[in-house]
Amino acid sequence: MKRLYEDHVIGRLSDERFDRFLSQYETEQKQTRLNIEDTEKAVEETKASQIDADSWIRLIRDYTRVKKLDRTVLSELVDKITVGESKDADGNKVLHITIYYRFIGAVG
Repeated sequence: MKRLYEDHVIGRLSDERFDRFLSQYETEQKQTRLNIEDTEKAVEETKASQIDADSWIRLIRDYTRVKKLDRTVLSELVDKITVGESKDADGNKVLHITIYYRFIGAVG
């Protein structure tokens, strides 16, 4: 950038060309800043995901040998359960069930 400015000042580079190069440079800088912000956000999301996974592992260790599924166990492990609309498939009633586990999300 400094070299470009110097060439402009001493007349090696026209005003029009300098303005075009400067505009391109500023556009590239703006895009670079946006890319950095996106990358930083992705890193933070990855860190949060790792924390959730670690929390899930610590939690599930307590329940590796559950003999009875009761309200306490469900409230510790599951955020919610959704049941879809009943459909008929080959004479059988079919329901789509989705289980949303704590820290890891939907399975179903």
